[in-house]
Amino acid sequence: MDLTPQETEQLSQYASDDRYVQRQKEDIQELTSIFRNLIDNADGEESVEVIEKFKQSFSPQPGFRAVYRIIIEGRKKHLIIKVENADLQCSYGTVDHADVELQLNSQILDDIIYARMTFQRAFMSGVTKLKGDFKVLRTLDHIFVF
Repeated sequence: MDLTPQETEQLSQYASDDRYVQRQKEDIQELTSIFRNLIDNADGEESVEVIEKFKQSFSPQPGFRAVYRIIIEGRKKHLIIKVENADLQCSYGTVDHADVELQLNSQILDDIIYARMTFQRAFMSGVTKLKGDFKVLRTLDHIFVF
């Protein structure tokens, strides 16, 4: 970038003014905070929608209990689903032990919760990675009727 001598002098004056530089840094931090909050809130609305879909579609199985950890690519927190008989707990966070751990992207999760695909079919087609008991994975399609 080529600057004229006058522009160079003007730029030097701004760069040497500590108050100006400090104000610019504060403005950048404020903008960063605003955009970070916007991104977090947009992700939060989608997260609440996913949890609500799971709660609405829950069909309890007597005597069944399991903990599922669903790792959604691009998300910081995992979707944790705890089922114990007729009790369902869905939240975003972490859990020490999960009977089944699924890894998938948000598009596949949307396909599942909008009944375009099942958990088992997602695994069988290779778009989902699984750790844990396959029988417990199959039960997901029975306890959540989307």
